[in-house]
Amino acid sequence: MQLTPLSEFYRPLINQPEMADIQFIVGKQGKQVWAHKLVCSVSSTLFKTMFYSQVSWSENLNLTDCKTGERMLPQIEIPDIEYDVFMVILGFMYTREAKLTKDLVWSVFHSAEKFNLPELQALCLRFVLANLSVNNCLTSLDKCRCIILSKLKNLRRTRLNKLEKSHKKKCCQTKQKQQKQQQQQQQQQQYKKTDRETNNNKSEKEDENKNKNKNKNKNAKIEEENLEDHSLFCTLNPKNCKCQCCRSTLIQKILRFVKENSNEILSQSHCLDNLHTSTCNILLNTKRLVPTEIHVFRRVVERGTTLCKVRNLECCPKNLRCTIGDLLSSIEISLLAGDHLQEIWETKLFGLKELFPALVKSTRAMYRLNYPYLNHKSFAHAKGCKNKEDLKILLLSADEERSWRDDINNSIKDCGILHVDVLKVHKKTPCYDSMKSYDVIVVYSWAKFGSRQKVGDMLARFVEDGGGLVISTYYSLVEDNQASLDGRIVDEDFLPIKANPEIRNQQAGLGEIALPSHPVMNGVKKFNGGKKSLRICSKTAEKNSLIISKWSDGTILAAAKQRGNTSGRVVVLNFCFVSDNVYSDGDFWNTNTDGTKLIGNSVLYVGKATPVN
Repeated sequence: MQLTPLSEFYRPLINQPEMADIQFIVGKQGKQVWAHKLVCSVSSTLFKTMFYSQVSWSENLNLTDCKTGERMLPQIEIPDIEYDVFMVILGFMYTREAKLTKDLVWSVFHSAEKFNLPELQALCLRFVLANLSVNNCLTSLDKCRCIILSKLKNLRRTRLNKLEKSHKKKCCQTKQKQQKQQQQQQQQQQYKKTDRETNNNKSEKEDENKNKNKNKNKNAKIEEENLEDHSLFCTLNPKNCKCQCCRSTLIQKILRFVKENSNEILSQSHCLDNLHTSTCNILLNTKRLVPTEIHVFRRVVERGTTLCKVRNLECCPKNLRCTIGDLLSSIEISLLAGDHLQEIWETKLFGLKELFPALVKSTRAMYRLNYPYLNHKSFAHAKGCKNKEDLKILLLSADEERSWRDDINNSIKDCGILHVDVLKVHKKTPCYDSMKSYDVIVVYSWAKFGSRQKVGDMLARFVEDGGGLVISTYYSLVEDNQASLDGRIVDEDFLPIKANPEIRNQQAGLGEIALPSHPVMNGVKKFNGGKKSLRICSKTAEKNSLIISKWSDGTILAAAKQRGNTSGRVVVLNFCFVSDNVYSDGDFWNTNTDGTKLIGNSVLYVGKATPVN
């Protein structure tokens, strides 16, 4: 004859008012639940301290008296736990069994942690593993990570408290030792030298014994801390524990399931919205995760839009980049198909340089993108394309007027460039190492160079290494002038316009635009050079050069050249970069016209960045 287990005898006592001696008011609706103090206190240490400690209940819980027929029962209110969850916990305390569901499992887990029921927590985690599905695996992964992080924080707090207590004890001990040592020194001075030697030997032996005892106590403390760390993590899964973090093994099992079903999981819309950012990073950066990359992109963008709505931000590309953060780097552009590039390009989250690996695979997609300068020629330079916010510009000025340098600096920054440094070369000549880290160098001169030839040689080397160069002709390309450039940049085939000794200082404006679709002329509709319109008389360009636009008298206004695919671009603007903001007499170019766009577009073009809108 088999004996029935003891839990079967306790099952009929669950929520029965006949023999109950405690009553719970559970949930927001205030439903009544009857229980027994003995059973609750045996299962949970929280109830044990609550029912049988000397502290009055009214200090911890709201306690009143109510009548149930003829008997009087104490009443405890628990409003933060729902009725269904509390009934699962109560059934576990009576029978050591729990009727869990997918909707209640995590609320039961957190309530079990509140009532100090580690065995019920372990049952909840086993239930989560046994009932993993495509719909709930990501939420369970996020919950497990949050649990681990909270436990680690508690561990750090307890350790810090221990360290503080031990530090206080050490301070007290050191003070006592110092006092004892002072007393001993006073006593030793009274004795003879022979007595002092014997006393010193005894004190040394005592110190050695004390140090040995200290080391033993330290080792014992370290072992206790290790046991505490082990017990915190292993209480959830005590049977299968092998001195490892049981919750971390749980995360590994959930990740294994996610890897096997990654395509189905990430094809669901808004599946990443409610996850923690660190969980999303771990999920998208795991090895052997093989979803279609367009699903990853769509889920990341959906997460960014929901975060923008929560924070009351406009869903523009700038705000989306801020809310998405490092998740954009987890998208592998090279795995994207050509049919999806139009969708990605319309979001404006990626630049041309970032989309280049996918464009190489699909030349058809290259022509589908609505980009004004993306054709078979500029596509060859797409790999070196940069964002204008990331460009580093160096302004080389052979000039003693600070107001002029500031005016040209402001003209460059007006196009959206952030990093502009100024280097004066009218007295000293810098070394090449101080220039090679920049993307673009802008040159203008109104005084003598420190060394015309050295500056020209360094600029030629800079262009050969792939850097961009923008030059103002006045006085930089005025031939036979001490303020003009010399060296390789002038002697060899680098510039689109030759240096010319003839100067014109009569008023002129924008004339013929030879290449209206060129990036340098983007948004440039009018230009007035002022009363003097300082320029050199050059009407023809060098070989393999482009005349972009001309003055109203036929002289060249803007020209560009590139020697080869590896070298940098060079743009020559045939006017003085100083505007009428410096002098209001109208001698220099008028700021009401598009001179800032001419300078800014030229810098962006040679820096291989997007043109000014």
